[in-house]
Amino acid sequence: MNNLKAAVIGVGFVGRAHLESLRRRGITVQGILGSSLERTQEACRNLNVAHAYKSLDDLLEDKTVDVVHICTPNNVHCEQAKAALAAGKHVVCEKPLSMDTNESSKLVELAQKH
Repeated sequence: MNNLKAAVIGVGFVGRAHLESLRRRGITVQGILGSSLERTQEACRNLNVAHAYKSLDDLLEDKTVDVVHICTPNNVHCEQAKAALAAGKHVVCEKPLSMDTNESSKLVELAQKH
């Protein structure tokens, strides 16, 4: 069994696919974050996930999370990845990583730094 613990941002189709993939690999999913607390709580009930994060900050403050899966709309990928990397988390981001190559380059530099 893998010791990594993950969190998933986004509870739509792609987020659910990542959740299923993590479970199949034996990776513990600490919690999920949706677009609103209500949507997150509903997804937790439907997907049998124990913890509903209230915000991105709430998720990033969780010291038990090693890796964050970003499964949100494309235009927020860069900011969410940047915040997760700055918090010392590994990041798996659904494509595209960002909206342009300049943003992507900055994320690569940030990942190397952290």
